[in-house]
Amino acid sequence: ENSAVDMKAPTYSDKDLHLKNTPAGSSFVAGTSVTFTADAGYASYSWLVNGATVQSGEENTFALDTSSLSGPCRLLLFVTDDDGNFYGDDMNFTVTAAN
Repeated sequence: ENSAVDMKAPTYSDKDLHLKNTPAGSSFVAGTSVTFTADAGYASYSWLVNGATVQSGEENTFALDTSSLSGPCRLLLFVTDDDGNFYGDDMNFTVTAAN
């Protein structure tokens, strides 16, 4: 006897994951360590800076060393919930040269 399996495909949608950074602001001097934080409670977190994955795992925080960055930058965060659905949020910031 065959039984039907209720399988739902994972979905993706933009979501406000309440990204915050310490120190606060959107412009940082190169060499500053910036910690980003998002909503807790997701199964996994993938942090990307300028399109490159910089951290993946279960941590809802990410510390970024801005030493190798300059100019406009973009932080992307993708999270997965326990049902396998994907959500994403982003934040733009700028890194200026140290004097």
